[in-house]
Amino acid sequence: MRVVEVTDDGATLDGSDVLFTGREFFVGISKWTNHRGAEMVADTFRDFAVSTVPVAGSSHLKSFCSMAGPDTVAIGSSEAARKAMRTMEQLTDHHYDTLTVPDDPAGNCVYVRLGPKGSALLQPQP
Repeated sequence: MRVVEVTDDGATLDGSDVLFTGREFFVGISKWTNHRGAEMVADTFRDFAVSTVPVAGSSHLKSFCSMAGPDTVAIGSSEAARKAMRTMEQLTDHHYDTLTVPDDPAGNCVYVRLGPKGSALLQPQP
């Protein structure tokens, strides 16, 4: 495993602001992650597109969205979540299906492949 250390004192980067779709990265610019931190992701993963998504308030990008399957983004229903999804759609050349969930925390789920024919979506309990 290759470990990359963020050594730029001006860079802030929180893993909860980094969404990897399997094709590209979306990095939330939030209270915890700045543009220099997003540049560090782009410098590290040069084979992938890296786009920044503004995140309002005290949320992380993955507070309301995550991958819910291949090419499917789970997204919360708040205005902040919908705005972030619109931004991601504008920044990508790829089409992602969306699974809209009623509460933002439910958008922070885990997609698990269970072999060649099975998969599961794990969501937090309220």
